[in-house]
Amino acid sequence: MIKGIIFDKDGTLIEFDKTWHTILSEVFKKLSEKGYDSEIQIFKRYSMYMEGGFGLNSPVRYMATSDIVRAWAGLSSIPFERAVHEIMEAFESAAVGENTDIKLLNGTRETLAYLNQKGYKLGVATADTIQSCTFSLMKAEIIEFFDYIGADDGRSLPKPHVDMAEQFCEKVGLIPEEVLVIGDSPTDYEFAQSIGAQFAGVFSEYSNLYAVVEKDTILKSNITEIVAALNL
Repeated sequence: MIKGIIFDKDGTLIEFDKTWHTILSEVFKKLSEKGYDSEIQIFKRYSMYMEGGFGLNSPVRYMATSDIVRAWAGLSSIPFERAVHEIMEAFESAAVGENTDIKLLNGTRETLAYLNQKGYKLGVATADTIQSCTFSLMKAEIIEFFDYIGADDGRSLPKPHVDMAEQFCEKVGLIPEEVLVIGDSPTDYEFAQSIGAQFAGVFSEYSNLYAVVEKDTILKSNITEIVAALNL
């Protein structure tokens, strides 16, 4: 019996492409101001950053922000530790910028409110930094619905490692078999498998879940449809 749900954030609760395209555009602007002009095209190619969106398998879709930062720093001609510091600073500043547009996917707030009222324990597990994640949830006005926020805090290992799932279970007093993971990427599916939780997927034109999940896995276009399909 499902008693708790762990949600991925971007692409599951919050629209991914426009949100992160805007953030990365600001990141590149800030890095240009710091003298990274010759590196920016390299960073864009690595991230599969294109005009208006990202490539299907863009690392930005599934990698922890800290891992992207270190990958970019490794591609830079600037001394590694300095680059890590400056790139992370640009990410953090851009992600919590006043003009950052956080758009919820259809039915997100209403569905979270419904699940919260029904007594389900709710959590978020994301590759974002804790600062960026908290900002997004607050700006979208949905942070009140969550019992647990799992993000890159410098200690927890990112999905598909079990850290955030184990922390969620410990905090809300559940076992993995009582948990449902809802996400939009193969990493989210692997995350659910790693702890023995159930999984349901948010499928979009950018998702390649069909290639990895079992045939009877529930895949819907938003979390509202998933909740209805599972009769939660």
